Amino acid sequence: MTDIPEVNKRAKSMDRFSAKCEDVGDHAIWKGTKDSRKRYGLFRYDGKLMRAHRASWLLFEGPLPEGAAVRSTCKVKFCVAPTHLKVDVKPIEAA
Repeated sequence: MTDIPEVNKRAKSMDRFSAKCEDVGDHAIWKGTKDSRKRYGLFRYDGKLMRAHRASWLLFEGPLPEGAAVRSTCKVKFCVAPTHLKVDVKPIEAA
């Protein structure tokens, strides 16, 4: 059974996230807070400050494997459209 407060919390986070994006063609351009060097968008989700493209994946696609990195495939600066993101998983090195 799904925990209703958790579903509501995620839905509110999705609404907050979407309000910080501007649709430009098939891109979702991040208009919210950016890091000090203006390289990445920032978003607070589940009590953690993270890069906006990572939050986009978590909110709209789901959990990430341990150690996974999220990167853009479209190369449009500040695009956080989930369909333009790719997950890279680092291979586990043998000890």
